[in-house]
Amino acid sequence: IRLYSGLNGSENKYTKVEEIPDNGEIAVPNDATNESRALYLLQSAGLIKLDVSGTALATIANITENPKNLK
Repeated sequence: IRLYSGLNGSENKYTKVEEIPDNGEIAVPNDATNESRALYLLQSAGLIKLDVSGTALATIANITENPKNLK
């Protein structure tokens, strides 16, 4: 997993999801299909929760829980 921590824009590598720090920044693609895939991946890793009832594609607006306050 690669994550920009937001601290001086440095890139850090983590081997476990649990190592990702609070308030980190995660980049997601800016096209609808790949953004949705990235969000579903973050949800499957337990980093966020989504409410996508009535739609197949997830967007940032569908995030209902973000316990690590990721950006």
